[in-house]
Amino acid sequence: MTPDIDGAQPSVARWRFRTGHAVTVVGTGLACFWGYWGILENFHEGWYYDSAWLNIRLLFAQYLWTMLVFQLITAVAVVRPAAGALAFGVLALLSSWRFRGATPVVVGVSIVAPLILLGVAARLARYRRPHWHVAAICGVPLALILVVGSGPAWRIAHRHDDGNRGVRAIGVDSAVLEWAPQGPGWPSDGVSWEEAVYRARHLRADGLTLSDSVLDIWRLPTVEDAVVSMHRQGLRAGGSWDAAAGQARFERTPDKESPLWDPHSKIIYWWTATVPRPGYALRVSYDGRTLEVPKETRWGYLGFRAVRRFEASSRSEPTSRTRATRG
Repeated sequence: MTPDIDGAQPSVARWRFRTGHAVTVVGTGLACFWGYWGILENFHEGWYYDSAWLNIRLLFAQYLWTMLVFQLITAVAVVRPAAGALAFGVLALLSSWRFRGATPVVVGVSIVAPLILLGVAARLARYRRPHWHVAAICGVPLALILVVGSGPAWRIAHRHDDGNRGVRAIGVDSAVLEWAPQGPGWPSDGVSWEEAVYRARHLRADGLTLSDSVLDIWRLPTVEDAVVSMHRQGLRAGGSWDAAAGQARFERTPDKESPLWDPHSKIIYWWTATVPRPGYALRVSYDGRTLEVPKETRWGYLGFRAVRRFEASSRSEPTSRTRATRG
């Protein structure tokens, strides 16, 4: 029997070639997974800057870097198996440090061990046509994110934004809700639920400054207030809140658009005054999805916008600055 690569017998050589295929498939699959997740998250919570360059930088620095890491390491493993095996080992160590606060068994079984096994496989693998493997590793994940990201990219590029960040009045059935202008009642940074309630209760009538005492002119919106006020392309989204099912329903999926949302803010969730159980409050996203989260939660992209019911007897009719919108 004639030896094959590295002096190995044909059966061993075939096994090593199959191992090479497995490394390529697994590495490319991991890159695809993180690319799929990253491109969707980018267009869900990212891509909010006015500058295209800043948006692209955020895309790669925050959302696609994991995909790029797996592409790079797997491609290196094809060209230089020993270097690729070492890179997978280093990635396993870095992952164990990154998730050091989690349960060690979970981290070891779900992250560290698979990466070490992949590194061992990469060291043993061989490739007949390495350039085809590298092409697949580089091309397949990129093709995936282009296909998956095209729809969200089109949606964001066509968001309705009238640039008005002042007080907005939105007609809801027979009532009109006034939403606070940008400022302490509509901040650009995340706050806790308690902080949101405090600011809403202390917000002055103009919505631009806070009082030292409780005024109760404004309030934190209920989840129903937010749902029925959602818009898409300048029209009401036809939202309604099913309190029994705890679910929002829409005639058309709303988006991060005027007059309710600021498309160029990093805020994608709002606190609501709806408290499903002690210690928790409902948050609502710009696309109408709701979730109960602990009140002490403080994320940079979880804010609020104060609201009040328009009273014609105490204030003038809405002007162009506070134009009421109806579906």
